[in-house]
Amino acid sequence: MQYQILVYQKKVENQANSLATLQQWREACRANNESLAERGYLITKIDLGPQREGLRIELRNDELILENNDARYEQEELIRVMQIEAYDLNHALQIATAMPELRFSRLELRSSAENDALSLQEL
Repeated sequence: MQYQILVYQKKVENQANSLATLQQWREACRANNESLAERGYLITKIDLGPQREGLRIELRNDELILENNDARYEQEELIRVMQIEAYDLNHALQIATAMPELRFSRLELRSSAENDALSLQEL
């Protein structure tokens, strides 16, 4: 089954850590991703660029709204999206909780739409 892991970097905590600690953390993340890929669990990983300013696009009452999104005031930002293959939700949770990203980030684990379609077919 496939799951997505969204990695949100906590901006406040990131500023308090030493450069050496962050370098070690990044290396641990890279090594973990390589290990997941070698074992066939990591399907894809997308690193997102720094979110300084962006454009929020929304449709309200059939009207297109474009607003500046100043990310400097956000407490965290989405920095990475990963798609993994796991046996089930418990296995996906084991993979996510073993990730070094968890030390300085918040992770969000989501079930893939493919999993939902498979569940409906089983009914």
